[in-house]
Amino acid sequence: MKNAVNQINLIPADRILERKQLRAFSRWSIVCFLGAFVCGVPVLVVLLASGVAQDTLGLRTFENAGRVESTMQSNQGLQKQLILLNTQSEAVAMLERRIDWGGIFQGLATAAKDRAWLDRVECGTQTGQNAERVEIKIHGYADSQGATRGFVVSLEQIGLFDEVVLDDTTRVFAKDTERIQFGITLVLDPSLVEKGVDR
Repeated sequence: MKNAVNQINLIPADRILERKQLRAFSRWSIVCFLGAFVCGVPVLVVLLASGVAQDTLGLRTFENAGRVESTMQSNQGLQKQLILLNTQSEAVAMLERRIDWGGIFQGLATAAKDRAWLDRVECGTQTGQNAERVEIKIHGYADSQGATRGFVVSLEQIGLFDEVVLDDTTRVFAKDTERIQFGITLVLDPSLVEKGVDR
């Protein structure tokens, strides 16, 4: 027969339970520490690397902001220069297109002679297909229809105008005298305006 040996543990049961719990706690602590270490080291490396990358990115952003600021300032200077050059260009174009108004009024006076009197002169511009047209409207009086037609023919012959159009005529009485009131549209020759020809 076998000898049956009974082992008797003299350590109190609550102490044995505490030791088992301590060993289990120690094992779980070691496992958790190792798990945290294994997972935490790569995360820490990534965080440190991203922090360095963010510092580098922040430095680059700061440098680029400085470049953008200096570029904007130089662009503003260039815009001011462009505005000035455009203004100067427009002034030069206006000078090149200048009209000798004294010559035009002299031509009107020569064509009118003693047969027509001017009451009002209006000037405007119209943009045509090829060039800007200068349009002059004159209003006045003549002694007769024949004098009005003669004035229109004289205006055509002086060579200052591209078009001469008799817009209207009306009989009026002024100081017991019958007169013909007229309206005429004159279009200045665009080539004279573009070249700045003085007559």
